[in-house]
Amino acid sequence: MRFLPRRTTDDTMWWPSTVGGAAHLVDEGVLVARSALRMTLKNLVIMHSLRDAQPWQHDTITSLARDAVADLIAELGATADRLETDVERFAARAGRSSRTQRHRAELSRLTMRARTARGVVERLRELHDDPEAIDALVRVARDDMLTELTQARLQPEREAMQQSDDERRAAMESVKADLLELQQQREAWRELRESGW
Repeated sequence: MRFLPRRTTDDTMWWPSTVGGAAHLVDEGVLVARSALRMTLKNLVIMHSLRDAQPWQHDTITSLARDAVADLIAELGATADRLETDVERFAARAGRSSRTQRHRAELSRLTMRARTARGVVERLRELHDDPEAIDALVRVARDDMLTELTQARLQPEREAMQQSDDERRAAMESVKADLLELQQQREAWRELRESGW
C-alpha cells in the first residue's frame, strides 16, 4: 500500500495540470514584462514631453524603449542567475531531507522559476533585437500617453470651496467628534471580544 505519490522526474509534477508547464509560465511572464515596459515607456515619454519640454522624436523614444528593454533584461537576467544558483545549492543538499516530498517539491518549484525567468529573458532579447516589435511598443506607449493626458485634461476642474474661519473650525470639530465616536465604538468592540463574547 502506497500513501504518498510515486516520485517522478517530471518538472511539472508540482504544478497544476491546467498550467501547461514552463512554456505557459514563460508566456505569462512575457505578458507581465511587456505590460511593465509599456507603463515604463509611457512614463518616460510623458517626462520627456512635459517635464523636459521636448517634441516627439521617434528615434529618441525608440532609443528610450530599447534602453528600457535592456534594463529589464539585465534585471531579469540577474534574477534568473540567482535562482539557478539557489537551485544548484538546494540540489546539492544531501541527507534525509533530500528524499522528502517537500524537498523535491521545493527543488521542482525553484527549477521551474529559474527556467521561467531564463525563458522570459530570452524572449525579451528577441524583442530587443526586433525593430518592428520596438516600434509597436513605442506606438502603444504613445497612444497610452495621449489617452492618459486627454483624460486628465477632460476632467473638470472645480473651484476651491471658500469657507470662513468659523465654518472651517466647525467642520474640524465635527470631524473630531466623529473620530472620537469611532474610537469609542472600537474600544467597546475590543472589550466585547476580550470578554469572550
